[in-house]
Amino acid sequence: MSRTSARPRRLTLRVDPLEDRTTPSGSPALRPGYDIFGPSFDSNLPTIAGPASPSIAVGKTQTVSVVNARLQIQNIPNGVTASLSLQSFFGPTGPSSATVWSNPRAMYDPYADRFIVAAIGTIPTTSSSRLFIAVSDGPVPTSNLAKWFYQTPATNPTINGGATYAGYMGLGLDEQSVYVTTSQLSFATDAYQDARVLILSKTAGANGGWYTGGGTPTTSGLLDPFDPVCGSGASGRAVLVSSMSPTVTVVGVNVGVVVGLFTRTTSTPSDPGSAPALPLYATR
Repeated sequence: MSRTSARPRRLTLRVDPLEDRTTPSGSPALRPGYDIFGPSFDSNLPTIAGPASPSIAVGKTQTVSVVNARLQIQNIPNGVTASLSLQSFFGPTGPSSATVWSNPRAMYDPYADRFIVAAIGTIPTTSSSRLFIAVSDGPVPTSNLAKWFYQTPATNPTINGGATYAGYMGLGLDEQSVYVTTSQLSFATDAYQDARVLILSKTAGANGGWYTGGGTPTTSGLLDPFDPVCGSGASGRAVLVSSMSPTVTVVGVNVGVVVGLFTRTTSTPSDPGSAPALPLYATR
């Protein structure tokens, strides 16, 4: 019985071309024709409204920008512009003429292809503070106020025995909900009192929910995000860091550093301090 040695196979080495990693020779330049002028801070009324607090949201075909008490909608790249005051924009909710606007925010919702505009409206003489928040009914924002769905939850809880107003607002969202963080300041002394978080469901609630038909959304109510972890008043300013589903990260500063990480397992907003939303991690 004879044996024949097998012929060795030829090894082939395949080399794929690398992507171009050439170091840029200079700083990136603005795309020509895509620079725009935002709303003018000088046009804010009342003129005492400050600081500017600029915010901008960029969608597929429009931008929405706010500067304290004024909102601007503009077609990309630098097309038709519509500008109006926040007093006019939130007019369908009936804000008092004595409302002082602050902390405006604009955000694009990529999950629903909508725009969100929010601001805090405060009336010091009556100790009134509300979150004014609106979502567009589709992907194209407009100055036609009938094309926006509005909500105005109160943000003046009694803390440490006194009425408070909201400030330093943070805004975030995920597939199911919109998240708002605030620092609560005393009407009497303007001193910081505590932090609060408000969760608004996009679709759960009366009349099909907020996003669906402008109905009243299911909300969490104003929550103390750090109370389940460290006790009331443990943190300073609340800062919304991330709201990527299914976790929400909120950081508090001023008195040490408190990190609250919460998970939500249902589409209905719930208290981060109770099931089904429980604190996963916290440090101080």
